[in-house]
Amino acid sequence: GAVGRALDPQAAAAALAAALGDAHETVRAASARSLGSLGQAAAPHAAELAAWLRGGSGAVRAAVRDAFRMATAPSVAALAASVEEDAPQAGGPRQLDAARALDTWGAGAAAYARHFAAGLRAGDPDVRRSAEDALRALAGAAAPQMLRDLLRAGTQDFAARMAALRGLSCTGLLPIDLACSFLAEWIYNPSREAIPVVGLELVRLQRPQEHLGQHLQWALLRGPRGRHFLTFRGSETAIDWFENSFVALREVEVPRWGPLLIHGGYWSSAEGEGPRLRAAIASAAAERPIDTLTLCGGSKGGANALAALVWLALPRQDAEALPCGELSAVTFGAPNIVSRGSEEHGSSGALQQLRARLREVAPRSRSWAFAEDPVAAIASRRSSKVVSQYMRSAGPYVQLFAWLRPQAFRRANRYIEEVVDLASTFEPVIPDRYLASPPASQAQREFDASVHPQVNYTEALTRRLYPVPQSAL
Repeated sequence: GAVGRALDPQAAAAALAAALGDAHETVRAASARSLGSLGQAAAPHAAELAAWLRGGSGAVRAAVRDAFRMATAPSVAALAASVEEDAPQAGGPRQLDAARALDTWGAGAAAYARHFAAGLRAGDPDVRRSAEDALRALAGAAAPQMLRDLLRAGTQDFAARMAALRGLSCTGLLPIDLACSFLAEWIYNPSREAIPVVGLELVRLQRPQEHLGQHLQWALLRGPRGRHFLTFRGSETAIDWFENSFVALREVEVPRWGPLLIHGGYWSSAEGEGPRLRAAIASAAAERPIDTLTLCGGSKGGANALAALVWLALPRQDAEALPCGELSAVTFGAPNIVSRGSEEHGSSGALQQLRARLREVAPRSRSWAFAEDPVAAIASRRSSKVVSQYMRSAGPYVQLFAWLRPQAFRRANRYIEEVVDLASTFEPVIPDRYLASPPASQAQREFDASVHPQVNYTEALTRRLYPVPQSAL
């Protein structure tokens, strides 16, 4: 403290870094914490601090952890908050400043971050825990390297990808939306060992048992400070596709609202799974309080999450209050599931009531999409544009079908028109948020199915979180 007051920040940082080599443990620990209090002025000495995570005593390692957290926390918070801003592109001045600040810390800590991250894939759980502890200690200083690892991980090696996701989560630079995207990837091949968010524990996992009427795969996970996640898998089986294609509307009579018109396939699943979901939530709440419950998933998994949110949020006279504080849903590339109906029928009024209800009980909900994602667009006012584009791309085959089987073609065309007309009535019930297109998307086409996989949503959110040139990552 006295050194910091007597010298300018850079000179003070240099003096404190030199004191890290003092023979006395108390001096080393005090110097480390004082370095952290200098904030960005201490960034050039990140490597000197990080070295003590490999060879220092417990007291010194704790002081180094405090130093990294103290120095990088403001930048981490600024970047995390930027994800929730309502704009497809990131890169405001405050966000760019925060990213540059972490880059400076990351330059010195990168070698240590790589070393510790390698331990995340070790077979020995003790080695994995030590690696996680070290990355947590580096905090935001490890984030640039972990972001590089994530964006280079690819999808071929699932374990390596989950380790890369977990590595980033260790740094603390993990907004809720990105955590949800991680879980939306993990739920396709779930295991306790591969959970991609540090600090989460698996409470309940349901795998499909079609012969028992359980065809959804979902998991309930518990995190610190009462935060819980309920994540749903997207389409993977023929039964999943039957659910997707059952677009006929279900009329759900809601007291004081009127008839709510919901996608028949997704609502049928919500009704079937609802009691099991509620029981799992109640059981988890009996063990520890649930302050927030976030439902999430991508594609069909997002639609299931949204349908479950509606099922849980609807007012019921015969149901106990849900044992949690705040609900929310975060979805990716998910179709809309509720039709606007009409004023005469009363369903448009029920839709407005539902939106108001979700704003009340699930105010932090968001539906992320790429504008080019045909799955997100097909159940919306843009449905006819989606179908028209893909019909045009299949032009010669459509013409051949019309020429060879004119009557069958007319019937098929009529069926398609009916489905498109119905799909165009689906409306969002939670706020839409749009992401910048993946670099490899086909810019010349309005819709591009290649953007739909969940990995693209994870990477787009990552780039939104950390707005630095692609070459830097």
